[in-house]
Amino acid sequence: MNKTEAVAIAAQFGRDQGYDPVLYTADAAKKASRWQIDFRRRATHKPGPGDFFTVYVNATSKSAYRLVPGK
Repeated sequence: MNKTEAVAIAAQFGRDQGYDPVLYTADAAKKASRWQIDFRRRATHKPGPGDFFTVYVNATSKSAYRLVPGK
């Protein structure tokens, strides 16, 4: 699984949870057999609640398994 695939899976998982990935930029990092995809809202104002969320993707099964909302 490459970075592009991991971000696409994470974006779909975020969409399923009520987030609109188009409004966010994604930063992906692989750690062992999982990807951590951090989403940050595209905005020029000071970040607030809901402007961040993280999705974890299992690289082996190619499935998202956890979304952590930003605080």
